[in-house]
Amino acid sequence: MANGRKKYQRRQFERNMAIYISSKYLTNASYIANDQISFRPNRDIIPPEEAIITVKPYSTMYINFMIGNAENDIANDPDAKSAHVRIKANESYQIHARDFVDRFQNFQCVIYNACRIMSIEGIDKFECKQFIFSNAKKLTALKLGGSHSNSGNVANIGDLGLNSEIPLLEELDISNIRFENPPAELSLDRFPLLKKFNAENSNIRHFTFKDGGLIEEIKYFPGDMDKINFKNLYKLSTVEFQENASFSNLTEYTSENSYSSSYS
Repeated sequence: MANGRKKYQRRQFERNMAIYISSKYLTNASYIANDQISFRPNRDIIPPEEAIITVKPYSTMYINFMIGNAENDIANDPDAKSAHVRIKANESYQIHARDFVDRFQNFQCVIYNACRIMSIEGIDKFECKQFIFSNAKKLTALKLGGSHSNSGNVANIGDLGLNSEIPLLEELDISNIRFENPPAELSLDRFPLLKKFNAENSNIRHFTFKDGGLIEEIKYFPGDMDKINFKNLYKLSTVEFQENASFSNLTEYTSENSYSSSYS
């Protein structure tokens, strides 16, 4: 009804129904290359018990998840393992890695219909070396890091999968992700609605936030940063640094028109 005239309501219905039908019957539309989330575990390891991915979609659809060899076209790989489960809008579905493989051997993990995924958690437990999230334009929460992330598992900033704009992203966690080639800067200005950010124990030396952005909470900042810049961050209320922060490399600090009630 919010779409106004009947013909616009019908168009929206058909658009959503096309995605639902393609996800249900595994048609080619479910496997289009520009509408998928992809990540790759770092080493030949046995998936731990807690290697569980939690996916929440915007609309009712079938969650299609596949694990296959990185050398092949995963959608046409006869040896690939897949899940095909109907999930209602705003409900979560847990993908247990051990239901698919006994060991990760440079496998590629793919979740299709990325444009309908609201949030995804648990990827940190896979110790990934590469992420592709540029097509998940409606993600609101993304946790790449965590206590299980392995230091030095990501080669460079390009493998983090955050090079494209994700306009609805509100929460981002890259804690404990350390790069073989430490980047000097990670630009977060492509996430205009970002409210919560956690970069504890990462080895990125400088973060650029959107001028006038909506960031409210930074928990935590790494301790070896060389620049800190806050400009027109009116909603910033909490900034926390990790316990071993030394600030020995800090060469520049800027805070303009930004308010924080708590620095720790």
